[in-house]
Amino acid sequence: GMKRAREFAPSMPGEAHAAMTAAAVVALGGVAGYARARSVPSLIAGLTFGAGYAGAAGLISSDKQFEGHALASFLGGILASSMGARALRTGKLMPAGMISAVGAISMAYHMPKAFEWRP
Repeated sequence: GMKRAREFAPSMPGEAHAAMTAAAVVALGGVAGYARARSVPSLIAGLTFGAGYAGAAGLISSDKQFEGHALASFLGGILASSMGARALRTGKLMPAGMISAVGAISMAYHMPKAFEWRP
Protein backbone atom coordinates (compact mmCIF):
# COMPACT_ATOMS: atom_id res chain seq x y z
CA GLY A 1 0.00 0.00 0.00
CA MET A 2 0.90 3.66 0.42
CA LYS A 3 3.08 3.08 3.48
CA ARG A 4 5.37 0.82 1.50
CA ALA A 5 5.52 3.38 -1.33
CA ARG A 6 6.67 6.07 1.10
CA GLU A 7 9.38 3.81 2.53
CA PHE A 8 10.52 3.00 -1.01
CA ALA A 9 10.59 6.59 -2.27
CA PRO A 10 13.49 8.02 -0.22
CA SER A 11 15.85 5.28 -1.46
CA MET A 12 14.95 6.06 -5.06
CA PRO A 13 17.70 7.70 -7.13
CA GLY A 14 16.98 11.25 -8.28
CA GLU A 15 16.66 10.25 -11.92
CA ALA A 16 13.77 7.93 -11.07
CA HIS A 17 11.81 10.73 -9.37
CA ALA A 18 10.92 12.31 -12.72
CA ALA A 19 9.34 9.04 -13.90
CA MET A 20 7.52 8.58 -10.57
CA THR A 21 6.17 12.15 -10.76
CA ALA A 22 4.95 11.54 -14.31
CA ALA A 23 3.37 8.26 -13.14
CA ALA A 24 1.44 10.09 -10.42
CA VAL A 25 0.33 13.00 -12.62
CA VAL A 26 -0.78 10.77 -15.50
CA ALA A 27 -2.60 8.31 -13.23
CA LEU A 28 -4.33 11.17 -11.39
CA GLY A 29 -5.25 12.72 -14.73
CA GLY A 30 -6.87 9.47 -15.80
CA VAL A 31 -8.76 9.15 -12.53
CA ALA A 32 -9.87 12.80 -12.78
CA GLY A 33 -11.08 12.25 -16.35
CA TYR A 34 -13.05 9.26 -15.17
CA ALA A 35 -14.49 11.09 -12.16
CA ARG A 36 -15.47 14.11 -14.24
CA ALA A 37 -16.77 12.52 -17.41
CA ARG A 38 -17.10 8.82 -16.48
CA SER A 39 -14.51 8.32 -19.20
CA VAL A 40 -13.35 4.71 -18.95
CA PRO A 41 -10.73 5.14 -21.74
CA SER A 42 -9.28 8.05 -19.76
CA LEU A 43 -9.07 5.89 -16.63
CA ILE A 44 -7.50 2.96 -18.48
CA ALA A 45 -4.97 5.15 -20.31
CA GLY A 46 -4.07 7.03 -17.12
CA LEU A 47 -3.52 3.85 -15.14
CA THR A 48 -1.69 2.11 -18.01
CA PHE A 49 0.70 5.00 -18.60
CA GLY A 50 0.99 5.56 -14.85
CA ALA A 51 2.00 1.92 -14.43
CA GLY A 52 4.42 2.25 -17.36
CA TYR A 53 6.12 5.25 -15.77
CA ALA A 54 6.22 3.50 -12.39
CA GLY A 55 7.85 0.56 -14.15
CA ALA A 56 10.38 2.92 -15.74
CA ALA A 57 11.17 4.37 -12.31
CA GLY A 58 11.62 0.84 -11.01
CA LEU A 59 14.06 0.00 -13.83
CA ILE A 60 16.04 3.19 -13.22
CA SER A 61 16.18 2.32 -9.50
CA SER A 62 17.42 -1.21 -10.16
CA ASP A 63 20.46 -0.34 -12.29
CA LYS A 64 18.60 -0.69 -15.57
CA GLN A 65 18.93 3.04 -16.24
CA PHE A 66 19.02 2.75 -20.02
CA GLU A 67 15.87 0.62 -20.20
CA GLY A 68 14.04 2.82 -17.69
CA HIS A 69 14.89 6.10 -19.39
CA ALA A 70 14.14 4.64 -22.83
CA LEU A 71 10.73 3.41 -21.64
CA ALA A 72 9.91 6.76 -20.00
CA SER A 73 10.90 8.77 -23.09
CA PHE A 74 8.87 6.39 -25.30
CA LEU A 75 5.80 6.84 -23.06
CA GLY A 76 6.38 10.59 -23.03
CA GLY A 77 6.48 10.69 -26.82
CA ILE A 78 3.19 8.81 -27.11
CA LEU A 79 1.53 11.05 -24.50
CA ALA A 80 2.87 14.27 -26.01
CA SER A 81 1.71 13.39 -29.53
CA SER A 82 -1.64 11.72 -28.75
CA MET A 83 -2.71 14.18 -26.05
CA GLY A 84 -1.29 17.13 -27.98
CA ALA A 85 -3.41 16.15 -30.98
CA ARG A 86 -6.44 15.79 -28.73
CA ALA A 87 -5.87 19.20 -27.14
CA LEU A 88 -5.59 20.78 -30.58
CA ARG A 89 -8.70 18.96 -31.80
CA THR A 90 -10.86 19.88 -28.81
CA GLY A 91 -9.25 23.28 -28.19
CA LYS A 92 -9.19 22.41 -24.48
CA LEU A 93 -6.00 22.75 -22.52
CA MET A 94 -7.25 20.58 -19.66
CA PRO A 95 -6.61 17.78 -19.17
CA ALA A 96 -5.20 16.74 -22.55
CA GLY A 97 -2.91 19.75 -22.92
CA MET A 98 -1.52 19.30 -19.43
CA ILE A 99 -0.90 15.57 -19.93
CA SER A 100 0.68 16.34 -23.30
CA ALA A 101 3.02 18.82 -21.60
CA VAL A 102 3.93 16.20 -18.97
CA GLY A 103 4.71 13.78 -21.79
CA ALA A 104 6.84 16.32 -23.65
CA ILE A 105 8.76 17.33 -20.52
CA SER A 106 9.26 13.71 -19.57
CA MET A 107 10.54 12.89 -23.06
CA ALA A 108 12.89 15.89 -23.01
CA TYR A 109 14.27 14.74 -19.65
CA HIS A 110 14.50 10.99 -20.23
CA MET A 111 15.73 10.85 -23.82
CA PRO A 112 19.16 12.43 -23.18
CA LYS A 113 19.43 10.26 -20.05
CA ALA A 114 18.76 7.14 -22.13
CA PHE A 115 21.60 8.12 -24.48
CA GLU A 116 23.82 8.84 -21.48
CA TRP A 117 23.19 5.37 -20.02
CA ARG A 118 23.23 3.59 -23.39
CA PRO A 119 25.03 0.23 -23.06
